[in-house]
Amino acid sequence: MLNDLATSYAGLPDQAARAVNFCMFAAAGLLGAMSRRNNVSITRTQYFVRLSLLGFAIALSGVAYVFTMPAIEHNLYWVITLYPLLVAMVAGFVLGRLSVARALDIGGQKQLAILGFIPVLNLYLLLKSGRTRPGIIRSSSASLLSGGKGILIGVAIIMLGAYTSFNFKTSAFTIDDQQQLSAKLGKIANDLQPMLPITTGETVDLVMIKAARNELQRTYIVYDPAFAFTADSHDQIAAYLCSDPKIALLVNAGAVFVENYVTSQKHLNTFRVSRTDCSH
Repeated sequence: MLNDLATSYAGLPDQAARAVNFCMFAAAGLLGAMSRRNNVSITRTQYFVRLSLLGFAIALSGVAYVFTMPAIEHNLYWVITLYPLLVAMVAGFVLGRLSVARALDIGGQKQLAILGFIPVLNLYLLLKSGRTRPGIIRSSSASLLSGGKGILIGVAIIMLGAYTSFNFKTSAFTIDDQQQLSAKLGKIANDLQPMLPITTGETVDLVMIKAARNELQRTYIVYDPAFAFTADSHDQIAAYLCSDPKIALLVNAGAVFVENYVTSQKHLNTFRVSRTDCSH
C-alpha cells in the first residue's frame, strides 16, 4: 500500500509535487512558529548564521542518496518518496522557530515570522536591524558569530553546503551501488526477454532488450515507412520514460535508457535518457 501511494505521488506533475512539498514545509513552519513561546530574540547576523547552518544540514541530508539502490532492491519505493518530505518538514519547523526569534528582534511581533517563508520579502528579516525592547531578551552568542566575522562564517557555511550538495548528487553512488544497479537492469532485461516482441504502438514493436553495465538498451522496429522523428522527439521520449516512477528511480540512481529505433532496412535514431533528463 505504501509503495502504491508513493508511486501515485511520484507520478504527480512537477508543479503539483512542488506544491505538496511546499505545503508540508509551510505547515511544519507554522507548527514551529507556534511552538516557540519564549521572548528570546536573535540579531540579523545570528539569523544569517543559523540559516546557513540549516542550509548545510539540508545539504548533508543528501547522503540518503546512497540508499536509493538498496531501497529499489528491497521494493521500498515509499522510503525514497517520503524522505524529501520529512527533510522539508524539519527544515520548515526550524525556519519557523528562527523566524519568530528574528521577528521579535525587529518589531516584537511574532506575526512577522511569516516573511521568512516568502521569497524576496524574507530579506526584510535578514537585513532589518533590530534593537533592545522591553520584555524581549536578546540571545547571546560567541564573538565569532556576530558582526562581520559572523557574516564571513555564514558565507563559508553556504559555500561548504553547496559543495557538499553537489558532491552527493554527482558521486554518492559507490561501486557496490553501481553493481546493484547493473544487476537490477540485468534482471529487468531477463524478465522481458521471453515476452518479446512486445507491441508498444500501432506500428512499433520492442524486439530486443539488453543490459550493459548501467545501460538498459532497447531496440524497437518501426513498420511505418513514412515514420519520421521530429526535433523534440528526444524530449518527448524522455518525458514519457521519466513519468514512470520506477523508471525515474532507476535513472536517478544512474541508469541510462538507450532507445534504438530501426526499420527492417536501416537504423532510424538512438535516444539516450539519463539523470539530467529526469531532473527537469
